[in-house]
Amino acid sequence: MKWKSHREVTKAIAEDLRLPIAPMLKGCVYPDRVGKKKYGKDVYIERVAMHYPHHKETDWRIRMMILRLRRKILKGEKLDPFVLGCLCHLIQDRTVFPHSDRRFEEFEEAVAKYEIKDEWRRENIPLMDGAIFWELSKILRLDNPNNPEAALKEGYEESLLILNSLLQDPNLPRELQPIYEKTKKSLGAHKKLRYAYWLLTYLTPLAPLNALLDNRAIFKRNIVKRYGHVKRNVALKGLLSIFAVLLCWGHIFAGLICLLPLIGQILTVWFKVPKELMRNLEWFNFEK
Repeated sequence: MKWKSHREVTKAIAEDLRLPIAPMLKGCVYPDRVGKKKYGKDVYIERVAMHYPHHKETDWRIRMMILRLRRKILKGEKLDPFVLGCLCHLIQDRTVFPHSDRRFEEFEEAVAKYEIKDEWRRENIPLMDGAIFWELSKILRLDNPNNPEAALKEGYEESLLILNSLLQDPNLPRELQPIYEKTKKSLGAHKKLRYAYWLLTYLTPLAPLNALLDNRAIFKRNIVKRYGHVKRNVALKGLLSIFAVLLCWGHIFAGLICLLPLIGQILTVWFKVPKELMRNLEWFNFEK
């Protein structure tokens, strides 16, 4: 998008969400300021690259910014409106052709002829939970390659959807509380299985590799989040155990030792964490 369009969309977003306008407008053009090849140095915002070529791997950059900003919200930290402006820029660039496309310049010029309409701002934009991570590929698409006005609207709606979802209350919604309490009680009842999982998974030579895969789980105090993260990498830990057993073929004792983590992963079948909570492990605080 042209700077005019970035500023047009971001100003409307800032007004709609009651965010400081000036720093967001500065941020919404910053990736272009530092994203040119001649700038000559690397620039990171929230440890996400903004320098040249900032139009490459845009979806991944957006995903990482959302994840890191949401983690700050869960910790009670305030977000810098300038950073939100940078995020808006990346989102809005996904509604036009990439730089490598021959239609890029002409389409940007056409989009810049239009302005945000009041009727767009009266439409109801849904609020998403942690499912937004899995839906980004569907959200961030060039849906209007032949309609520049619709592309501007798309940039506005996608920016509003993502920022509004990002800035929502950090605490688990009321409708998910009964599911959480039931899951917490169920996991608490499996004390012996929980101890067995850690013993079988970590009293083996594979412990360092399993720790890398379990790093999010190890440092979680909340029992539901801990075993939710444990379940996320069960398949990888199981495959690692099988591979180690194959490497130890012919050495019975070593093979049995490397088989223990696989048994540990099988035990996780009894760790029931519903999908409503699994997708929100990084999105909400489960307890205040």
